[in-house]
Amino acid sequence: MNRAVEIGLAFLASQQDASGFWQDWELPVGSSRMWTTAYVGWRLASCGQAAKGTLERAADWLEANELEGGGWGYSESTGADADSTALGILFVHVMGRRAPASAVRRLLSFHRDDGGFGTYGFEQSFGAWTASQVEVTATAALALKAAQVAPQAIERAAVFLRRRRRADGLWDSYWWTSTCYATEMTVRLLGEQARLEACSALRRIRPLNSFEAALRSLVLCGDTGDLSRGQDSDGSWPTAPILRLTHRDLYVPQGSDDAGPCFADPQRVFTTATVLSALTVKAVAHEAPGSPRRDPCGARVQARSRFL
Repeated sequence: MNRAVEIGLAFLASQQDASGFWQDWELPVGSSRMWTTAYVGWRLASCGQAAKGTLERAADWLEANELEGGGWGYSESTGADADSTALGILFVHVMGRRAPASAVRRLLSFHRDDGGFGTYGFEQSFGAWTASQVEVTATAALALKAAQVAPQAIERAAVFLRRRRRADGLWDSYWWTSTCYATEMTVRLLGEQARLEACSALRRIRPLNSFEAALRSLVLCGDTGDLSRGQDSDGSWPTAPILRLTHRDLYVPQGSDDAGPCFADPQRVFTTATVLSALTVKAVAHEAPGSPRRDPCGARVQARSRFL
C-alpha cells in the first residue's frame, strides 16, 4: 500500500469514535457527526479492504442514527438535509447495503420544480438555502441512481446541471469556496464527456489547499501533483477555510465581497478523506487495465483509470 495512504488511514482510524462516527467542523450550530461520517465513509470506500473495519462501524452507526422522518443532517439538531441524506445513501450503498426507503423518500422531498435539489426544506429554512444548488443536486442524483429509483428525477437533475455549466466547462459551488467541489460531483453524474470538457479549465487552476487539489485530481484522473508531500507527520493533511456558510439571501455568491463566513475542518478528517480518495484513485489508475480489485465489501469490480 502507498505509505501516504497507510498512515492517512491510520490517522482517520484514530479520529473515529468507538461507536463508529467521525466528528468535524465547528459552525455556529456546533460540530457535525452525521454529515461528516457519511462523507468520510463514502470517500474512504475507494480505499477498499484497507479501510473495511472502520467503514463497517461507520455504516452501522449511520444506519442506527437515521433521523425521525428519514435521512440525515449536518447534525442531529439541524434536521435532515438533501446533501447529508444523499451522502448517507451513497455510503450505505457502496458498503453493499440497501439504503433505507425512508431516507430515499426524504431525499426526494428536496426536489424542486426546476429539476434541481435544495439543501433544506421550506419548513426548515428560506431563501437560497431552499433553492436548487449544483453540488447538492449532483449528489442527490448520484444517490438516487445508486438506489435505482426515480429515473425521471435523475434526468431532470441532469438537465438542471447542464444548464448551470459555465462556459469553461466548470460548475460553481454554493457551499464551497472552490469550483472543484461542484465540478467533481457533477462530472460523476454526467460522465466522461463532461469530465473531458472540464479538464482544460481545471489544469489552469492552481489549487489553494489540499482539499481543492484532491478534488481537482479526482476529475483529472490521478494527477495528484504534490499531494503526498503535503501530508503532516500525524498522517493528516492540512486544512484551510474551504466551507462557506453562504448568506441565505445570496443566490449567486461568486464575486460577492461578503458571501458569508468560511470555515476549515479543524479535525482535518474531511480534508484527509478527500485526499486519500484522490491518492487511491491514482493507485487504481496505475494498475494493469482490466485487473480486478475489491470494494470494501469484497465485491469484484474493474479497475478504471478514472475516479470511482
